[in-house]
Amino acid sequence: MRIVLQEIKEGRIDEALSKLEEHIKQAIVRKEQKKRTAKPWFNQECYKARKAALTALHRARHTQTQEDLRNYNKTRSYKQRLEKRKNSYQVEEEKKLIKQAEQKWYKAAIPKQPYFPRDISLETWENHFKNVLQVMETRPDSTDREEATKLTHAFSIEEVREQITSSRNKKACGQTEFSTSI
Repeated sequence: MRIVLQEIKEGRIDEALSKLEEHIKQAIVRKEQKKRTAKPWFNQECYKARKAALTALHRARHTQTQEDLRNYNKTRSYKQRLEKRKNSYQVEEEKKLIKQAEQKWYKAAIPKQPYFPRDISLETWENHFKNVLQVMETRPDSTDREEATKLTHAFSIEEVREQITSSRNKKACGQTEFSTSI
C-alpha cells in the first residue's frame, strides 16, 4: 500500500491504480463451490422418470400438439413415484434405527446434538471474522494518534451484540455462509 501511495504522490496514477487492482485481486479468497448431491432416496429410476417427464414437457411446449400433451400428462405421474420412493426410503431408515435401538438400547436415549450451537463464544466470532477479513493490517500510517484511534477503535461487546440482535431473521447468508439466526 505504501508503494501505491508513493505512486500517487509522484503523479503516476495509472500505475498506482494497476498496483492497487493487483493487490485487491491477490486478497480475494476463492471458495470452492459445494458439489450438489441428490437425496439418498433419489435413485436411478427416479432420475429416469424425472428426465422423461421434462423431455415430454419441453416437446409438448415446443410442438403444442395434442399427442405430445397426452404423453406429457402420462409422464407427470413421476412425482407420485418420487413420493412413494421417498416414503419407502424413510420406512427403511426407521427400520434400521429400530434395529440399532434393539441392539444398543442406550443409544436411543442419547439426545441428538443441534446442528448449530446456541451459544457462540466471542472468541469464535473473532476467529471467524479474522479468517474472513484475512487479518490484514489496514490501519493508516499516521503520526496523529488521536486520528488513528478514532479510525481504528475496537467494537465493544455491546455494539456487536446490538448489531447481531437487530439483524433480521430468516434471511439468506452471505458468501461466508454465516447465519444471523441465533
